[in-house]
Amino acid sequence: MVEKTMENEIAQLQMLEQNLKSIEMQKQNFQLQLVESENSLKEIENYEGKPYKIIGPVMIETEKDDLVKDLSEKIELLKSRSESMEKQEKSFREQFETIQKKLMEEMQKQNPNK
Repeated sequence: MVEKTMENEIAQLQMLEQNLKSIEMQKQNFQLQLVESENSLKEIENYEGKPYKIIGPVMIETEKDDLVKDLSEKIELLKSRSESMEKQEKSFREQFETIQKKLMEEMQKQNPNK
């Protein structure tokens, strides 16, 4: 019975570890997109010519105000998603640490001499 519980806890730890890795990768991707978008916004704000926007494989001329608005909205969305990922990551880490601590206590109970 105890071994089955420990096996389940180990499986949960492995799943949480995979989820944490996935979230870390997603966060890195969002951070990269955020930096790129912020840099693009700075460049557009200082640009005097007519800007272009890439849509799929096509580059079209666009209004500067529209482009600034689009980039600003994208930046806010990326910040929001990044914050959500951080909350998820924190929750998964707390679960991981709780299960890990419980598992270590169970292992020490089974092997009190070690």
